Amino acid sequence: MVSKMKKNSKLIIQSLRKDGRKTLTQISKETGISISSIFENVRSLEKDNIIKKYVPLLNYQKLGYGIKVEIFIKLQNKEDKNNMIKKLKFKNCVNTMHEIAGDTYDFMLDLIFKNLSELSTFIEYLEDNFAIKKKQQMIVLEQLKEEGFIPE
Repeated sequence: MVSKMKKNSKLIIQSLRKDGRKTLTQISKETGISISSIFENVRSLEKDNIIKKYVPLLNYQKLGYGIKVEIFIKLQNKEDKNNMIKKLKFKNCVNTMHEIAGDTYDFMLDLIFKNLSELSTFIEYLEDNFAIKKKQQMIVLEQLKEEGFIPE
């Protein structure tokens, strides 16, 4: 019974990852799972925080934000870590922020800006507010795949 639930949950997740706006009826037709079973599975997946939220994928360029940047940061001291996390969580330009393992860097930031001037201002903010030992920034030329992972 547990393996069947896992299989059904995986099928439901796979369907929703392709299009999070699908109705229960559409998912049922695609997977062959009953609507009531899908409803219960989705509720359980949400309760267990496997499905965290439903959000649209945005075309930032069409919204006027043509600059996407990845910045890797190594702090001079670990004491700055919590301060940086706390402050950057509330910066709108920070799309995602990851704490990463390894000797080279501590953080990876995915940032969105309207123009290079905004990027420059943000880099000045970083340098003025945090003891940065090393940083590397890369401007994304083209996003080739986005949110594509689907569990098998």
